[in-house]
This record gives sequence, structure tokens and C-alpha cells, in this order.
Amino acid sequence: MGRDAKASSLIYNISMARTKLPSNCSEIFKRYTKIGVINDFEKECSKHPSIRVSLSLIDDNRFVRDADVSTEVVENFAEAVSNKGTFAPLVLRKTANRYELVCGRKRLYAAKRLKYWDVPAWVIDVDDEQALLMILADIRDQKESNIVELAYVFKALFEDHSYPQADIATISHQSRSQVTNTMRILKLPSSIIQMVSRGEISYGHARAVEPLDEKSQFLAVSLIKDEKLSVRETEALVKKLQENPSALEKPVDEVLKELFGAEYVHIHKNNVVFSFNNEEERDAFIERLKKL
Repeated sequence: MGRDAKASSLIYNISMARTKLPSNCSEIFKRYTKIGVINDFEKECSKHPSIRVSLSLIDDNRFVRDADVSTEVVENFAEAVSNKGTFAPLVLRKTANRYELVCGRKRLYAAKRLKYWDVPAWVIDVDDEQALLMILADIRDQKESNIVELAYVFKALFEDHSYPQADIATISHQSRSQVTNTMRILKLPSSIIQMVSRGEISYGHARAVEPLDEKSQFLAVSLIKDEKLSVRETEALVKKLQENPSALEKPVDEVLKELFGAEYVHIHKNNVVFSFNNEEERDAFIERLKKL
């Protein structure tokens, strides 16, 4: 029996007949609102044999793949897997000739970090909506969840499956305002979203800078990282920028001095003159120019 045939024989159908979810108390709604539902599901799956699936055939989940996983998190998981010597099966679903991750994203990244050829997995038959609910429940119950992953799941449920924010709040065990604020961070530039996802700045920092225009957002984030600003300090900074958007802007010559390590920069009409303390600084400047 080939690998795909074996996989097909081990697909566990957990889909349930249901009416439209929003604003009712359907069985599936109650199922995924329950704390520990994914742990319970994996315990049920453990009664059945898992299959081995090549990592090269597993795609990250389409709904959360744009959310980075921090290097530190991946390395910690990889170390834990190496120390234990065991690897809990991933939860996957079949997509044509490949597999898509449903639950176990950190384990998937750890397996790639450890350069595994294949991993154990349970393959289940779920549609997009149930996959999203499983991911939401899994993220919700984790000790250290990725707020950006959660934001993408909220957005997909809200936009693609017409879930009211009140229902999303119920399943995620959050308030409606928390759901709204979580989704709002996706309005930030993608590079800032990834900083949040990697843990370089916090969700609180992201919320604070969201009302600013894009230029001010980048300026504020740069200061957050360089000066290690707290959320409260960031909120004060944002207020200052809203009152005077140019308050923290530096003159162009100062920016060029910092960028190129020059002692003095003089700008006059179409000419820019750089002065340096010594030949070493001058040569370093020339090398920087070559790399531009």
C-alpha cells in the first residue's frame, strides 16, 4: 500500500452537521469554546496510529503563514524536542497531493530546524471554518500565544465566514473590544506586524503606534527598539507625534552624519560635502557607498 493510500485510511472525520454558527448555540460552537478542546482531541487521536509524513509535503497553514515565528521560540522548541527524544504528532489535513498544517505550528518549525526528514502526524478531514476554529482554540490555550496569528484567524472568521465579533469574542474568551483591537494591528505595515510576531515589539506597542501615519509609525517603532521604550512611554511619544508630526524629525544633515559616520555634512543646492576625522572614516564611507 502506498503512502497516500495509508494516509487516506487514517483520516479521522471530525466534521459535524451544523446550521450557521453565528448567534446560535450549535454543538460546534460549544465544542471550540471549551478550554482544552485541542488537548482532548489529540488524546482521542492518540488512540489511533499516526502516520509518517515527509516535511517536504507539509505546507504551513494558509491562514497564519504570514505571521513569523521568532527564532528564539523555534530554538526553544527544537531544544525541548531534542531533550525529550519524542515528537508529538502534528495535526494535518489533506490538500490535493500535499498536506496543510492545522495544529502544531511551533513543532513544525522545530522539526525543520532539526532537519527532520519526516514527522508523525494525524490527518483529519475538516473544512476551512473548522480548521480556523481549531487553530483559534489551539492558540487561545497556549501559554505563549502569537497575537499576530490570532489576528489573522479573527480576520478570516470575520471576513470569510461572517462571524460577528461577539461570537469570536466568546470562542476566544476575550471581550469584543479585545477582538477589535487585535484585528486592528493588521492595519500596520507588514514589517511592523512581523516585528510584533517575532516579539521584537509588544502587542501593546503596536496598539499604541497604530493611529499614526506610516512615516511616524516607523519613526516610533525605531525609537521603541533603540530606546527600549515601555508601552506607557510609547503612548506619550505617540501623543507628542499626533500633536506635532515633525517633533522628532532630524535635519537631513544630521541623518546623513549618523548614516555614513561623517564628522560634518554640508548641503548646498545640488552639492553634499562630507568631512571625516581621518582616512579610516573616509575609507569606511567609500565602502558603504560601494554596497548601496
